[in-house]
Amino acid sequence: MIRILSATICFACLIVSGNLLGAVETATDSQWVESTGRQIRQTADAYLRETARARFEYEYTGRFLNEASRTALLQQSQKLREQLNPLLQKQKERLDLIERYNGADWDELYGRTGLWRRLRTDWLSGNWWTAQADYYSALASASPQRESLCRQILEQHQGQAEPFGGPAGRVLTARVLALKGETNPADRKQALEILDTIIANSSPSIPDPVRLSAMIQSFSIQGKIEPQQIQSLAALCRKETCADQFELRLSAGFLELRLKCGTMTILSDLPTPSSARSFAGSILLAELDDAFRGGRLGREVVSGYPLAAVRLAVEAAEAEGPQKYRDLLAELCKIPALSNPQIYYAAGRAWQEDSPVRAMEYYLRCSAEQHRQPDANLPIEPLALAEQAARLAIRIFQSEPNKAGLAEPAIRLYLDLAGPKMDPAIQYGFVSVLRNCGKGPEADALLDRIVRTEGPYRNPARLDRIVQGLQERADSAKAGLNAMEELTQLITDIPTDATGLDRGVRAEACRFLCRLLLEGGEPVNAQKVLVLLEQNPGLERRRVAPLLACALRILDRPVEAVRALAVAVGPQDCNSVGEAVLSLSAVLEQIEAYETLPTFRSFLNDFDTVSEYALGCAPAELRSHARFVRAEVLSVMPESEKLTEAMRILDEIAAGGQLSDLNWIRCQARIQESRGEFASAVKLWTQIADSLRFVAGKTPEPAWWQARYHALRCFSRLPECKIGDIEHAVQVLLSSHGPAPAPWDQKLQSLML
Repeated sequence: MIRILSATICFACLIVSGNLLGAVETATDSQWVESTGRQIRQTADAYLRETARARFEYEYTGRFLNEASRTALLQQSQKLREQLNPLLQKQKERLDLIERYNGADWDELYGRTGLWRRLRTDWLSGNWWTAQADYYSALASASPQRESLCRQILEQHQGQAEPFGGPAGRVLTARVLALKGETNPADRKQALEILDTIIANSSPSIPDPVRLSAMIQSFSIQGKIEPQQIQSLAALCRKETCADQFELRLSAGFLELRLKCGTMTILSDLPTPSSARSFAGSILLAELDDAFRGGRLGREVVSGYPLAAVRLAVEAAEAEGPQKYRDLLAELCKIPALSNPQIYYAAGRAWQEDSPVRAMEYYLRCSAEQHRQPDANLPIEPLALAEQAARLAIRIFQSEPNKAGLAEPAIRLYLDLAGPKMDPAIQYGFVSVLRNCGKGPEADALLDRIVRTEGPYRNPARLDRIVQGLQERADSAKAGLNAMEELTQLITDIPTDATGLDRGVRAEACRFLCRLLLEGGEPVNAQKVLVLLEQNPGLERRRVAPLLACALRILDRPVEAVRALAVAVGPQDCNSVGEAVLSLSAVLEQIEAYETLPTFRSFLNDFDTVSEYALGCAPAELRSHARFVRAEVLSVMPESEKLTEAMRILDEIAAGGQLSDLNWIRCQARIQESRGEFASAVKLWTQIADSLRFVAGKTPEPAWWQARYHALRCFSRLPECKIGDIEHAVQVLLSSHGPAPAPWDQKLQSLML
């Protein structure tokens, strides 16, 4: 009894264990079915995304726009089949196992759980996608291969097995026949018969998307469509059952355009904005660009291409970046039938960087067309458009002042439209445009109006008025005094910590006042410049350096002038070159006075820096002088490489025939003196002194004393020079031609020590 009970219990345990095992297997099967189904859907979705452009370019144009598109579609289609085949084979094996299972719990395991239904649906879906891949492989293949592939697909469909036996499968069969029918009229006829049967069937068993697909294929094969048929297609596209079928709606829309109906009813129904609309625009844009590059644009656009389609393509161009399509957009603007604000605006944006003049013209045409026939879809208000054109006009004028006449109407239009809301920067910029157009009185009146306001350009306008007044009365001494008073007042009115425009105006006013003060070369005004610059430490150093150096030079402080330039100049800024040559020349006239200073070595470095800058920046009219200055600076430096460079410059000058120039002779004399070639140096310095004629009874010029000093100094270094010779020579020189000006009296006296 115990054994029977034990056996019964064990048998019951086996039953329970079997049920648990079935539950576990069912759960595992469910996970596998879900996973493989998801893989199929994801693979198919990726295929649709990656091939969308190539497929729809072909569907719209009847050809591939480039070989890369055709190759990509072929490869992706073959890849899809390769990816799906292993999954479909495993699904089929699992499906066969389930269908062969005869257990009493089949319904519990596979029926009520929906496992069989889901697996079968996924398998049919996968087979459908492989059939689609085969179709597109055939489409992307060359003619002989295409026909062979079409035959293989049709052989698979002949059995009418799922998924090819239903309405959607028959539409696919018709598409394959139509593709094969390009060379065989009988196949084309058979395709139309299949499609007509589906279209004529009003039964609910034909889903709306399938009916829509059949209609699209039928009209496409026939190559014609009537207006009422377009309306039928559009109505079907609008139905809720087709609302999310964007590929079908795009196909219908492209069909309407491809058959040159002159309308764009279906694509116009796409939501704005939407990815489907953007995609449609990109396809239209690609076809337009291809037509433009092939020289067919005018003919194709005029021949039944609706303006709405061009505008959709232009939307896509703006989204991608209109600069890429600037030549296409310019060509579209030439076609009278396409006179539209949106196209002109896109062309303006496309050309804005590379050709502001063309861009401004497009903006003006856009504004005029918008005024004549407003476009509600234009993404910019008329005033903003006019402002954009005006800003371009200012930019054009600033880069090319001779185009002031072109810029004037654009700016005037904006100012008239804007009224009191006008941008003050454009208003201020218009002053210069008017002046360059020869409309001085109007420019002055506008400038005075800006001065009377409290806007951001009041002080810039005040400065302009001062400059203008000085230019108009350039010969009047009183005009200069008035300008200095007004500049001083302007500087006083603007705080030292001003920002923005006022900061720049204050700095420019300071620089302008400095230039006026320095014009006369008077030390008292030069001192005022030093005070003014000290009171305004925030001024940009490189821009005030020539003013500071000039003031120091006028005050007979040329070494400090050179120092001020050395810390400020750079190779990219040549504004100080004129003052650099003048300050260096002033130092060279009496460089001997600085030889005993403890800072002389440091000063020579500054001297070197500024002379190199001067030679590098000197314009043609200053270059000869700058070369002599550079050579003479190098000749007083102790380094052998500097002397070698000086000789190189002198050789270049000599090649130009300037051997007799006193500057050239003086440089040679300095080099020989620096090298210890005192005998030849004496001859050269004496030659210079003899060349500098002087009037009897008057003190010779400093350059004569300089030459005599160096001649005696070099003579003192010669072996034949005896004790007392130099002292006697100096005494005779001073008694005959003295007194010597500073520093030559002291320098000559030092030779006797």
